[in-house]
Amino acid sequence: LNSCKIGDNVVFTAVTISDDEFLSFLTAKKLELGTKIEILEIENYDGSMKIKLEDHPMVLSKVVCEKILIKHQKPSI
Repeated sequence: LNSCKIGDNVVFTAVTISDDEFLSFLTAKKLELGTKIEILEIENYDGSMKIKLEDHPMVLSKVVCEKILIKHQKPSI
């Protein structure tokens, strides 16, 4: 996720670690495989990202973003 740019629309496809604590964190945030994510803002100072899941904005730290793998959505025509 940390390679995305503002305005990107992506789909959550995998994680780089399967640590129980991290997976519980994702579940609590309703971040599940297949979730569509829009990148709203990226903080220059610390690399944290403001994202939107459906209509729910949230902020994820750079550490979390580095562990989330995504694929870019093709723009709709």
